[in-house]
Amino acid sequence: LKKVLKQLGKQKLPILIESPGGTVEESLALGRIIRANGLDIAVSKTELQTCGKSDAICLARKVQGIRTGKPNAYLAVCASACAFTLAGGSRRIVGRASLVGVHEVASYRTTVRILQKYKISQSHFLGVPTGAKKKVLISSKKVSEKTEQVKTAEVEYKKLAVYFSEMGIGEKINGLMRAAPHRSIHVLTREELNATRLATDMTSVEEVVQTARLLDTD
Repeated sequence: LKKVLKQLGKQKLPILIESPGGTVEESLALGRIIRANGLDIAVSKTELQTCGKSDAICLARKVQGIRTGKPNAYLAVCASACAFTLAGGSRRIVGRASLVGVHEVASYRTTVRILQKYKISQSHFLGVPTGAKKKVLISSKKVSEKTEQVKTAEVEYKKLAVYFSEMGIGEKINGLMRAAPHRSIHVLTREELNATRLATDMTSVEEVVQTARLLDTD
């Protein structure tokens, strides 16, 4: 994201996001970058267009890594950690047909067992050690790995509460998030989106993109 924003320079283009979630730290980092750059964010899919065999311009752009597409907010989903990134938008656009979901944070602990073999040597004189032992690693092999879910520390929820406050999101979001078990998802109602300020308006994503294009042209 930092690389893309650097390439855009002073352009302030909206971010279209659709995601089932991810990891907490990265989602908070994305949200802070988005807010620091004053960018709008909308819950929307991006439907990439395919190039026709005779569409030379489209094919040439594709070779350069440039793809064209159009937004589609219908049944677009921003769930779990995605909601943390959504909170970072200067404007947070959630259309009537888009969905935002939250649930409690899941934490995991991974235990890895590693078997290491060393060669230990030491110089002697007449059977008496004369130098320090030298320890050289010969091999290292992972024997097993076990991941298990553990209770999320209260400090993690405090960290999220601080982040939401920093982004101007209402405290109600914390309770809604913690009330939904990790294996489920609570889809926020329009009233909850407004009350928590996780959504600032319902402008159509097509209008958001078109406005950005006009501003860029100016």
